[in-house]
Amino acid sequence: MEKENSVSFLKAVKHIKVGWFMVDLRRVQKTGGSTLIISLPKRWTEATGTQNGDTLAIIPGDKDTLILDPHPNEKPILREKHIVLEDDDPEHFFRRLIAVYINGYDTIKVTMTSSMGPEMRSAIRKFTRMVIGPEITEEDINSVHIRDLSDSGSFGIKSVVRRIFRITYSMVNDALDAVKNADGELSRDVVSRDTEVDRLYWLLFKQYNIILKKPRYQQEGLNAEESLNYFLVGRILERVADHGRNISNQMVNLLGKKKRSPLTKQTVERFAEAGELVLAMLDNAFESFLMNDMMQANQTIDSCLVLKEKISNGIETLGSSKPGMLVPISGIFDSVKRAGMYASDIAEIAINSMEQK
Repeated sequence: MEKENSVSFLKAVKHIKVGWFMVDLRRVQKTGGSTLIISLPKRWTEATGTQNGDTLAIIPGDKDTLILDPHPNEKPILREKHIVLEDDDPEHFFRRLIAVYINGYDTIKVTMTSSMGPEMRSAIRKFTRMVIGPEITEEDINSVHIRDLSDSGSFGIKSVVRRIFRITYSMVNDALDAVKNADGELSRDVVSRDTEVDRLYWLLFKQYNIILKKPRYQQEGLNAEESLNYFLVGRILERVADHGRNISNQMVNLLGKKKRSPLTKQTVERFAEAGELVLAMLDNAFESFLMNDMMQANQTIDSCLVLKEKISNGIETLGSSKPGMLVPISGIFDSVKRAGMYASDIAEIAINSMEQK
């Protein structure tokens, strides 16, 4: 009786309101013995220009949903952003260019009401150096045209996040080694690598935005929910890379022109212990995310208590440090701790993603 009432309801009602949206209901019918069909809402076909004989792409969505794409063979429409400058701050302008890039614009046209000065041109060149794809294609006295020459489909979200992890892990590893060995040159090299992580993170952000706007561009078998998890992990790794850079910056400042470590032997030993644990946490957290390993993820999170104890033991050795050294050395220990906390955040995403399945 309940099933009959349900069927009668579907016959009588063609759409219902769910939250803020009107949802069309269609009854599934059988044709040809085994094929199930539904009709398409008229207002959707009119809005998309879908006509009899057209081919639609059916894309698997989250869980048990399907996404209809009325234009599967349509070439992507090039999106252009026109920025008009007056007396903008160059750094603010640079940030705006990054925002335009990650929102998926293919062409950026920058014009100025007067002749464009060297500071603005420098900001544009800094932008093209720090992102993947955009290049200057035209330039005159008061305008610059930038075109993204990269193929968005050739950069998969999974591969980008894996690349971010490899660079980030090596940055943290080398930053720790540089502190233990008082290696200023290695510290400076770690700082320079942070730009590569930023470039990949902005590319990841751009790819994720494209998937949100056009589900047809889903990559490597990832649905929107899984893509979000990869994006979040990539964002966390970018923060970890920042702490690798911070550790190295502090070490460069501490060393100055000296080649002798300002840290006592006991401090270095405690630092090395904490660093080894953080590297293991990062490795285990990322592997638990890739491999859906619940036990490994929980072990990573449980390690946070041990890490905090090791950091505390390291801070206790700073009593004999010179007053000018105390703050930067404490900052180094703090960045190590934060890197470990970020590893636990990745492990939590791993656990959450397993429960989504």
